[in-house]
Amino acid sequence: MSKKLRKAEETLQISEKSYTDFNAEHDNITLRKGESEQRLWLYVEDKEYEVGRVMSAFPLSASLKRIVFFDSDGEEIGCLKCASQLDPESLKILQEELDKAYFMPSITSISEITDHLGLELWRVITNRGERTFEVRSPRKNVRIINPKRLIVKDVDGNRYEIKDWRMLDKKSLALLMRHL
Repeated sequence: MSKKLRKAEETLQISEKSYTDFNAEHDNITLRKGESEQRLWLYVEDKEYEVGRVMSAFPLSASLKRIVFFDSDGEEIGCLKCASQLDPESLKILQEELDKAYFMPSITSISEITDHLGLELWRVITNRGERTFEVRSPRKNVRIINPKRLIVKDVDGNRYEIKDWRMLDKKSLALLMRHL
């Protein structure tokens, strides 16, 4: 074996962590919160993992189809298939974690959009109350998802949804039109 090939093999074997697929239909899987409700624990058969972050592989279309778990260092623990088959308590905990990860208020009305030093200041009414946020580069951060749905991303990475921009009131529509 050549030195280059041996060196490449050694480089590829650096990570000792292995990726795992879990299946809620076949594996004994539970999720539990720690005593302080701050820590999330994943139990798979006889193994225990402290979970740092939970993500859906398909957040906008099939949020429970495949769930990816990461440890507190950001390393992937594995992917859970068929999360809807979890026991009721585990499913409730998972849904709460996904709701936190994918918090996306729905904009129902736009009160004002002003331009200030290259940033736009948006004042909106959402299904969660009034919000004010800044949008940088609106051409990039006001995205059309389908013919009626928009996602607005603010400077902090928060996302706001407009489920059907055609249903907005006239004032909101007039303010939004420069982005469509």
